[in-house]
Amino acid sequence: MGATVDSADSLTVAGAVSGVLTAVALGYVTLRNGGGVGIAALVATVSGAGAFLFVPYVVRLDRFGQADDDEDRRRVNPGAAGAALGVTGLVVLALLELLGDSLLAAGIGIALGVLEFVIWSLALPRAAQEPKDRPPIHRRG
Repeated sequence: MGATVDSADSLTVAGAVSGVLTAVALGYVTLRNGGGVGIAALVATVSGAGAFLFVPYVVRLDRFGQADDDEDRRRVNPGAAGAALGVTGLVVLALLELLGDSLLAAGIGIALGVLEFVIWSLALPRAAQEPKDRPPIHRRG
């Protein structure tokens, strides 16, 4: 039969579609607002990668709940990476508009992106990779 909406393949497709749409939209906005092709490619790539990671994370967190304490501690939290990358693209775009210098905007934006990742890593819980025998976090209580 077909894949369910919770399967790994369908989550990957949802992440890829949202990543492509985000990349195209923000790349276009960057080019439209006077940015060069290089900075538009940076904004599009970083934001698209962030959406690709963050959308499946949100679905897994909603459907499967939080990961156990010992589950997946070796891996980078994809929610933190996705949130940081997605916001970094917007920060670079905003800095480009404020400063007018693409190299300076990219440098400051990427440095802030590292700080964002550290903060998101501390703030966001890890999502379970498969269904558990407990309800998702928003349905508890």
